[in-house]
Amino acid sequence: MGLWRNAMTANSVSRLLSYRPMDLIDRRKNAKDQPPVLLVGAENDTACLVMYVKTAVHQIHGSELFILQGAGHFDVYGGDNLKKTLEEEVLFLKTHIFADQASQL
Repeated sequence: MGLWRNAMTANSVSRLLSYRPMDLIDRRKNAKDQPPVLLVGAENDTACLVMYVKTAVHQIHGSELFILQGAGHFDVYGGDNLKKTLEEEVLFLKTHIFADQASQL
């Protein structure tokens, strides 16, 4: 097991119960100036199911999805899973952010 402690404070649980990230998508899905979005899901995540992440990808124009195979919710924070996630994020940034900046020079 990694160094990440799988625990939450009572206040965090209370706030989590009212958190609905899918509600935020409605504000963004038709935005004309929407920046590129990369959503990362963990295949075995029980806190944020991959099916919801896939739903979000279909609702956010131009978004992309990376699913970390065989991983759970906190597994992205260490070891090989962290390395894989960071590699995917860097590739996304190089493709969408840095490529856009280079074309403007």
